[in-house]
Amino acid sequence: MRTAAVDIFRRRLGILAGCFLLLFLPACRSAKGPVFYLSFHPIPAAVEIMDRMPYITVESADGEASQVIGKHPFFDSARIIKAEVVPDAATGKCGLKLYLDRQGIAAWHELTIYHRAAPVAAAMDGFYLGLASFASQAEEPGVLTTNPLWTEYEAQKIVEHVEANYDLGGKD
Repeated sequence: MRTAAVDIFRRRLGILAGCFLLLFLPACRSAKGPVFYLSFHPIPAAVEIMDRMPYITVESADGEASQVIGKHPFFDSARIIKAEVVPDAATGKCGLKLYLDRQGIAAWHELTIYHRAAPVAAAMDGFYLGLASFASQAEEPGVLTTNPLWTEYEAQKIVEHVEANYDLGGKD
């Protein structure tokens, strides 16, 4: 009789565990992390790298290039509310027209005031892309256009994921 009770308990416990699994499985699939996530970092001068505390080395996806950058970006996808692809016929690559939120605009102003001539490193999903330069127009505050750093596929995917990345880390 005791083994029958243990078998019934095991069966009910298995059913209960199965129900919990069915409840939590969809929640696991919906908890996505950021992808095609952009970040723009300061590049330190050689004398600043001695301590290396606030700096990290990032490599390109193919492993052919690396760059020492500041750990914390000036701004990233958490501050970009919208993006558009800007094709460049001369290079065959694409730039992006980025629309920044309120905090992104403040970061951009700080960047232009305090780091005017300093290059900015562009990274996507933690991989180094290259040096970014930005163009902005006075009649469009908070709208930046980058130099062409991405393939057309990458640029399209960045645009597709801008809203999701902003929802994960942004929102004023």
